[in-house]
Amino acid sequence: MIKKFFSALFVFLLVFVSCPTEDNGFSESGFISQEDLNVKGLYGNYYEIFVGSFYDSDNDGIGDFKGIIQKLDYLNDGNPDSATSLNIDGIWLMPIGPSGTYHKYDCDNYKAIDPSYGTMKDFENFIKECNERGVRVIVDLVVNHTSINHPWFLAAKNGNSKYMNYYVLYDEKAHSRTYRLGQTGKYYEAVFWDAMPDLNYDNPELKKEFESIIDFWLEKGVSGFRLDAVKHIYESDPLTTDIREKNIEWLDWFTSYARSKKSNVYVIGEVWGDNDTIIDYYRGNPSSLFSFPSQNQIPLVFRDAPAHEFAEFVVNWNAAIKTNYSEGIDGVCIGSHDVERYPDMVGRDPRKIKLSMSILQFMPGNPFHYYGEELGMTAKKGKDENLRGPMIWSRSNSVGETYGPEGNDEPYWKESSVEEQLADPDSILRFYIDTYKLKNRYPQVHWGTPSLITTTEPEAISAYKLAVRAGETELAVVHNVSESEKTVTIPGAESIGGSLNAAGNSAKPELSGSILTIPAYTTAIIEL
Repeated sequence: MIKKFFSALFVFLLVFVSCPTEDNGFSESGFISQEDLNVKGLYGNYYEIFVGSFYDSDNDGIGDFKGIIQKLDYLNDGNPDSATSLNIDGIWLMPIGPSGTYHKYDCDNYKAIDPSYGTMKDFENFIKECNERGVRVIVDLVVNHTSINHPWFLAAKNGNSKYMNYYVLYDEKAHSRTYRLGQTGKYYEAVFWDAMPDLNYDNPELKKEFESIIDFWLEKGVSGFRLDAVKHIYESDPLTTDIREKNIEWLDWFTSYARSKKSNVYVIGEVWGDNDTIIDYYRGNPSSLFSFPSQNQIPLVFRDAPAHEFAEFVVNWNAAIKTNYSEGIDGVCIGSHDVERYPDMVGRDPRKIKLSMSILQFMPGNPFHYYGEELGMTAKKGKDENLRGPMIWSRSNSVGETYGPEGNDEPYWKESSVEEQLADPDSILRFYIDTYKLKNRYPQVHWGTPSLITTTEPEAISAYKLAVRAGETELAVVHNVSESEKTVTIPGAESIGGSLNAAGNSAKPELSGSILTIPAYTTAIIEL
């Protein structure tokens, strides 16, 4: 009873602080100020945006910051019961600096906004509007390389010794990814592309430059950074046999410096690799690393893999993270700009797309989802431009419509839209909104420690218990990924906290004592 009392009190306080009143730290708009209240701390639900394809405010076909501001209510309107807003906690912006490419992962200036996205003032207004909603903003920082048009590289190419030392240089063509540096007689390394010269972090002056860059963006009000290509910072140092160790040391340096400037900064790194490699990088103490294995594990539950194996993955993965960094937060995801859009992974079956969302959201950690995922937008890997296609706001109204990157030709962009799906209670978008609603009622899912629940239906049922903080309700997360109703025992079950049926019908789970009957393609949250 005491546990239930404190749990109810916690929920009451969350609801209370979400209601605008006078003299309680709320802005005039009625939204919670990020500086006044951040109940979840570093935890939250994040939404990845490619600015150029999101929403166009000036009718030039390119998304911009004024456009995102116009659509912030779609992302978070401050109403936890809204049927038209996702109510996310954070936004990850893909690179926003000046660049000659559509993707902008080759930066010309680390302290500026690409003019096609607007002005620095537009960005500052965007941050202000997000703060009023309690929405954190993290910016994509390309730390491995610059563009060949960056002033540092242009100076290096002209033989300026100071800036030559900013890059990884060789006296001869050391390998296939080294290229002539102008007429200097040197060769520069560019692992990804010859127009992306690699930076030399053995140079203290370069580190000072990036400390200044960190300072700049934190002063602009960002909440953190997404770090690109972390395991490639050091690539081929002939004096070092363990490149991974140097990269982990670099990650620790970056994160430590950022935290010295903003104690609650959120730093999430991109480390493509096998499970052991990703886990090892938590020794660099980042807030999070992307859980790329979850991109593989979630689709497997729909491909005849026993569902209980997914629950085992969740338990083991989280335990491994805590082993290397006790404060680590799993950055779970099912899609991003680097992989085919999720619907293609599960055969574009609306039931599987929906259930995948609830599976993702109720994994411990911080879930990230890619813009348009909530509409079931598709794009197969093979042409990056198609992975960044235009967000579909309406099929009948072209206001705010973007062109997307030149060359994108994905034929399914116009299959559905926000406008249509908001009007359809059975749509993928409305399911996403309902999933966020349920998740936001139980924020302890973010930080809960999972342990396995063994059931008599291992092929169909994925189930785990979440141990939480003192005073919070413990939960069991149960997914039925099969096409038929199942009955299982959930030890300690007291009540059903909520459920999500992805099959497009009204069937709901039922609990009799500890016996749970759960419909096909359904997620149930059980209070213990």
